[in-house]
Amino acid sequence: MQSDSTPQHEHHNGHDKGAGEPRVCCRAPVCCAATIITDNATFVVRSVTRRGDHLSQTRRPIESRIMRVSRAPRDIPLRFDDGVRGGIPLGTATLILIVLLTLNRFAILPMSTVNIAAASCAALATAFIAYVFWTHRVFSHETPAELREVAKKQHQRGASTLSRFLGMKSAESWPISASGAALAVALAVTVYGSSDTRVILTPLALITAAASWATVVYSFALRYFRLDSAGESFDFDIHEDPKFTDFVTLALTISAAGAQSAATPRSRAGLTAVRTHILLAYVFNAIILALLVSLAAGLGT
Repeated sequence: MQSDSTPQHEHHNGHDKGAGEPRVCCRAPVCCAATIITDNATFVVRSVTRRGDHLSQTRRPIESRIMRVSRAPRDIPLRFDDGVRGGIPLGTATLILIVLLTLNRFAILPMSTVNIAAASCAALATAFIAYVFWTHRVFSHETPAELREVAKKQHQRGASTLSRFLGMKSAESWPISASGAALAVALAVTVYGSSDTRVILTPLALITAAASWATVVYSFALRYFRLDSAGESFDFDIHEDPKFTDFVTLALTISAAGAQSAATPRSRAGLTAVRTHILLAYVFNAIILALLVSLAAGLGT
């Protein structure tokens, strides 16, 4: 019998390993054409798939950057923001002073220099009192767990955009500057005021001094509370978890006596804050003492 001389076809469907293009090993034209079409289609599909995966992987970082740039939902209420609680009263006082100076400049409401200084004291004292009452109400009527969570976030993130815009980089930065300016104005008013205006200037200067002193106390109480909430602990001589009012007591004793007695800082950051507070307390108390001496001398004459 005659053996079948029909040529056998070697059909390789797919790609050769290690090669990027399809390999054709078939001697039949129809079969080779089908193999080329099939392999090229598979190669194109795989190339498009790999390119699509690359584009999707490239798109993910871009989308994540867009999400980071976009405004995140506020998780700290505005009432806890230092820029809101300090900026609104201080901004209102500044606006009132600008209006008074403008009226005096155009002779609509003529005022002497002493009266302008007295109006400045009144505006600043009102702003300080509003800040103190607002801060005490917000941080005394919330649950301790919520307050500690908010204080921890504020310590870790730092000042908000509004606070930085207003120059309030920390809880005690603007109260120190504003209170110092208020005490200087009050001292100038009592020194250069006439005997006819002392009846009004004396209580106004005392109220300004007391309000500025209380503002410094509450600002450092916030500083201590945020440090403690973030892990920079203060040890109180009580068997309960300290509340915000306990840190107010700590700041009050430091401002009054120049030394801590209600609690002891257990971290370098807490000790640095206490040292700064003690130094400022001496300066403020010296200015207030000079103010009281000036007032007493004015009443004596």
